[in-house]
Amino acid sequence: MNIVIGKEPLQKALQRVIGGVEHRATLPILSHVLLQVEGTLLTLTATDMEIQITSYISLEDSGEDGVQTLPAKTLMDICRSLSNDARLTIKGDNEKMSITSGRGRYTLSSLPAEDFPRHDGEIIVAEFRLPASALSQLIEKTQFSMGQADVRYYLNGMLWNLSEGQFTVVSSDGHRMSQDRYSLSQEQAGCQIIVPRKSVAELARILSDVDEDVLISIGENSLTVCCSIFEFISKQIDGSYPQYTKFIPLNNNRFFVAPTQKLKELLSRIAVFTHDKQRTILFEMSENNLLVKSSSMENNVGEEDLEIQYQGERLSLGFNVSYLVECLSAISTEQVKFSFSSSGSGVILEPEGVEDAQNLYVIMPICL
Repeated sequence: MNIVIGKEPLQKALQRVIGGVEHRATLPILSHVLLQVEGTLLTLTATDMEIQITSYISLEDSGEDGVQTLPAKTLMDICRSLSNDARLTIKGDNEKMSITSGRGRYTLSSLPAEDFPRHDGEIIVAEFRLPASALSQLIEKTQFSMGQADVRYYLNGMLWNLSEGQFTVVSSDGHRMSQDRYSLSQEQAGCQIIVPRKSVAELARILSDVDEDVLISIGENSLTVCCSIFEFISKQIDGSYPQYTKFIPLNNNRFFVAPTQKLKELLSRIAVFTHDKQRTILFEMSENNLLVKSSSMENNVGEEDLEIQYQGERLSLGFNVSYLVECLSAISTEQVKFSFSSSGSGVILEPEGVEDAQNLYVIMPICL
């Protein structure tokens, strides 16, 4: 292998795949990145056996074809230390690779490329395209509700559901649920998969600077998302996701409408006075008024009123303030609608003033 490449495209490609590197692996090869050159195309691949990320770079000049592995962290550190206009020459054989840039010379040990694990192809169950920005937004508006190390392992991920021309993503930790949808241009075969928490986070990171459509391929045991500059492959969580539609309360006969940003700022101030693990705050609704209050272990009390649109009897609801703030941060409309039936039922938060809003959130109140 022998290639010449600029520091910036190489560093960007490494940043894209670095999330797939296993730094504390029992298999040393998993701490390496695989470099493959074919003409003017350089691919970098990293894997931790659960996810595999590949990044594509077009070289200005054809290099000497070959396949090699290099320690990912060391290669990244070298790139970071160089000036933005630096150019690197990478060449070597199966055991040693040399990198030169300007007057600097670095020698790195290489492991056999044939030992690098590769994802095997499998039968595709469903395949569709959507803008990378749309997929990024779907993830951003729902990922915060996923479970963390929950014994109900299927909650430690995100449900991707294809049904009746809708691509729906759902996450829940049992105390709250987030849902967002995207209408597809063509009907697709109905299917459901659960994407692991780490895969969701890495995919969100990669999509942040992509401005083209991505192709999503759902296999029997894996998920592939790809475009012209990367390919992302993840294993699925083997299990059945709960029927999430049953978590959405029906027949809500009470609601109030509040200014989204003002309510979020108010909650941030009152959150200072929460003291338990649930970070409990209290909503007290009366005619066109919301009183939010909480107290700390030192008996410090914070309370604040907010003008809302509400007609009905006085009612109190307890919430985890962190849950509320995360949901409100995902709602982009000026006003938010809270729907509920009683102090013990789930509360729906959804954008107000938008016909057929695609995203909604359900939070279970805390019994006080």
